[in-house]
Amino acid sequence: GLEVFKEAAQEAVKEDVLGYVRLERLGCEDKDERQQVLRDKVLSLLKDAFNRFWPSEIAILVRKNDEVEQLSSWLLQDGIAVESDKTLSIRNNPYIKELISFLSFLNSPIDNLSFASFILGEIFSRASGLSSQQIRDFIFDSLKKDKNIYLYRVFRQEFPHIWDKLLEGFFRSVGFVPFYELVVSILARFRCFQEFCEYQGFFVRLLELIKEQEKENPTIGGFLEFFKQASDDELFVSSQQGSAVKIMTIHKAKGLEFPCVILPNLQMDIKVDTQTTILGEKGLQLIHLKKRYAQLSDELKKVWQLEYQNAFIDELACLYVALTRAIEELYVFVSERLSYRSFNPASLLFPDSDLEMGKKRPSFAKDNPISAAIELPCPEYKEWIPLLKNEWQGVISWEARQRIVRGEILHYILSEIGNTFGQDKEVLLKRAVSKAKDRFLYNEEEFAGCQEVIAALLNDTRLLPYFDLRQGSVFTEKEIVNPFGDTLRIDRLVVFPTEVVVLDYKSSQTDIRSDRRQVEGYLEVLRGLYPNFKIKGILVYLDNLGIEEVF
Repeated sequence: GLEVFKEAAQEAVKEDVLGYVRLERLGCEDKDERQQVLRDKVLSLLKDAFNRFWPSEIAILVRKNDEVEQLSSWLLQDGIAVESDKTLSIRNNPYIKELISFLSFLNSPIDNLSFASFILGEIFSRASGLSSQQIRDFIFDSLKKDKNIYLYRVFRQEFPHIWDKLLEGFFRSVGFVPFYELVVSILARFRCFQEFCEYQGFFVRLLELIKEQEKENPTIGGFLEFFKQASDDELFVSSQQGSAVKIMTIHKAKGLEFPCVILPNLQMDIKVDTQTTILGEKGLQLIHLKKRYAQLSDELKKVWQLEYQNAFIDELACLYVALTRAIEELYVFVSERLSYRSFNPASLLFPDSDLEMGKKRPSFAKDNPISAAIELPCPEYKEWIPLLKNEWQGVISWEARQRIVRGEILHYILSEIGNTFGQDKEVLLKRAVSKAKDRFLYNEEEFAGCQEVIAALLNDTRLLPYFDLRQGSVFTEKEIVNPFGDTLRIDRLVVFPTEVVVLDYKSSQTDIRSDRRQVEGYLEVLRGLYPNFKIKGILVYLDNLGIEEVF
């Protein structure tokens, strides 16, 4: 074997004419003061480095994920594009946050916080022409007059032209337009791809995510819940920005190299694992290890020293990785202390004073067309809502849509009315209607006559026993499960001591046979749940208060 490698020899790399290293010691002992000094130095260094390197050639390496987040925020606040795990998650992108706020508002218009977050954002500001200060003044003035108002209503009154142009269409289309097409229309209406072209990867990833979740979370509410709980891997944007400073942990930088590397806080944080194993007479034993225990036992002292040695070597290996990632220029910032009580051993590896060696890469002209990244044109998305309206005009008319909304409003009001025995029905009804107005974005045309219809129903002698109960229980929107695992929702379930009655509301008598089959399905399940009870159903047609009994 030795014969094979006897001529092998290590050849030293020829000295490169370019190459530069700068070490700078940070003397601040106060952590907050040191962070502020470090922030200023890193930003100043980057501005100088941009004369010689494209942002994508620069990497900032840190130890922990929270440092990645902190460095990212520093650069983003200074207008420097960043590529990191934190910035490549659409959850952390400021414009995606604005869109999620808008979707949250559309899902629940009484959510003042979401509405305020959206209109204060840059997407809405650019599209509306309103300055951030104008919007802030509007919000504070509105809430100062009345803290219980709904901001969107006041905004609609004060800025009717902007409301009609930018928001009304989406406000009226929620629930009637597929979610994916709704978001595409939002992106088109607010010209997101044109105004924020450098972030098109984030917008595309949002659309991809909505498409991926189309089966499991097809509604706004379902998707928002998924988005809130999704992991970073699910929200990661695989397409990278063409020119952004890379920020990552030293661990993730293993095997990589970059023309310019910045180590903003080089440190050795030696931590002995408190949970370790030793080989005893009975085999492996788990022990809880602390430094003070080592002072009480020679055996534990040996174990502790070995664990410390391993942790020390791991830290040295990490420093080696950090210090060998740079191709041309390396900048190191090191402080003597990690905190008031904690010394930084890494400071012992370098001279006591600042160090500067080598020669920097010469500056270049940034407008050099050979070096510049090629920018691809942004995709153009058309609004789907007008197209869908034209496509389905012959299938569902505006009048039919109004009837659907009106039916949902009537159902909701009735779901808010439980047992009326001993209570003022008028007060109960007004309270239920008020809730419905908040839930369905009050429109006078859609709510016209709804209160009168419900009032007539509550006073109908045929239905009075199912609302005015002296004995029994009332359940509205009660869910039951049939033998096949399907969930069924009953509009009103009334359970008497010996009888169970189902009330099912219908807007009109369009298909009585189908309506009866639906109620019969409810009754079949209830017979299994209430075997010794008399079971019956009542179809209530809200357009004329017609009644059909089902057994």
